Amino acid sequence: EPVSMETLSSLPLVLLRTHYGKGIYDSILAEFERLNLHPTLFCECHDSATLLNLVSAGFGATILPCSMLSLHGLNDLKTLSIENNPFILTTSLIYRKGYVSKAAQEFIQWFEEFQDVQS
Repeated sequence: EPVSMETLSSLPLVLLRTHYGKGIYDSILAEFERLNLHPTLFCECHDSATLLNLVSAGFGATILPCSMLSLHGLNDLKTLSIENNPFILTTSLIYRKGYVSKAAQEFIQWFEEFQDVQS
């Protein structure tokens, strides 16, 4: 059963915030603002393991890609999809211009082929 952004705004939220650049934190706050909702921010964390431990301990809820749960193995968390999910992420590969090692070249080729299959 999907949860609405309105419902999420009433929950104490523990959000992941990056040290630099834009991340999901900015997208979440922008979506609340777009919907004219005022989220209840309990805590901001720079570390996903700490964030998930806080959620697991019952300090609040969070909004994260589902793939992050498998990385941390916290099976005691309930996950719900978000109604009309506005947080669809696009995978990107970013690398330095100029010299690229042979291993990196092979990974880039694999990534491009993987993207073609996914399209």
